[in-house]
Amino acid sequence: MTCDGFSVRGRHLCEDFGLCIADRSLSVPAQKRATVSIPFAHGEIDFSAINGEVYYESRELAYSIDLIADDPAELEAQVSEVAQWLAPVCNDDISEDSMPGYHWRASAASVGVSRDDSGTAATVEAKFSAYPFALADEECEARIAVGVNPIVNRGSMRARISIVPEGTVTLAVGNLRQTFNGPTATNLYLAPGDNEVDVSGGSALIRWREGIL
Repeated sequence: MTCDGFSVRGRHLCEDFGLCIADRSLSVPAQKRATVSIPFAHGEIDFSAINGEVYYESRELAYSIDLIADDPAELEAQVSEVAQWLAPVCNDDISEDSMPGYHWRASAASVGVSRDDSGTAATVEAKFSAYPFALADEECEARIAVGVNPIVNRGSMRARISIVPEGTVTLAVGNLRQTFNGPTATNLYLAPGDNEVDVSGGSALIRWREGIL
């Protein structure tokens, strides 16, 4: 039987606890709205994407985990161990077996337990507030040289650029321009899809992390 699980805080549900996900749910993130209602006018003005990007609320990521034991004392020990593992999750990476290559950045919202009448079975319900995008485990990287460099961001969110320049290098992305002479997390971002990075002064290595909805 294939065990479907997840890992967080250095432990794996299947490998370390011998448990599997009984049920999983993941909400679709709602858009963050910034609207203004004008008196004596129909509807409202929506400024939510005034800078060209739509922003999202956090997702709810939830797991149900079934526990079975030989006696109530053993069951309570299992419940306690799982709760102590999941309750402190705060801005940690959750990696799911069903999503190789990506992870969620999440914090525990609640960890609850329901027990059956026998005292030897229980279900742990763990709910997390997760960043709306699943983040790639590995950063993408590209070497850029003087001139216009086409760069593709295959994710669905803007990705911040980090740079390791060779000497003093100036990058321009869209209307923004920055100059660097050492490894830096820039204030420049790659939009989803095709981008042009204009380079002057020398070559550099750039990195970015993609995310998908």
